[in-house]
Amino acid sequence: MLVSFDSEVRKKLLYDFFGSKIGTVAGDHWQCEYEIGLPDNTRRSKADGVDSVQSLLLALKKIGADIYTSEAHKSGKLIWEKRGDGYGFPLPAGIRDLYEGSDRFL
Repeated sequence: MLVSFDSEVRKKLLYDFFGSKIGTVAGDHWQCEYEIGLPDNTRRSKADGVDSVQSLLLALKKIGADIYTSEAHKSGKLIWEKRGDGYGFPLPAGIRDLYEGSDRFL
């Protein structure tokens, strides 16, 4: 997926579909790591879930939150396909009021 910031900003979702399991107090969990290349910085994070689907869904929501709360978004310089139409990522329930454009229908 490409997002542009006056030029091209790269974003990649890194996911081990074979289940890069991590040990936690609650037992083994799945982990989804991601990296977002924004104009001002690169953000890396991960989401843990009880299974691969939950970890992927949580990572997608974290990506959406990272993008919508970024300075690049707040300044209006971050676009994907069409200015003001969102980025195609779901948001966590607490910040869904930030949705723009088509993202409101996610």
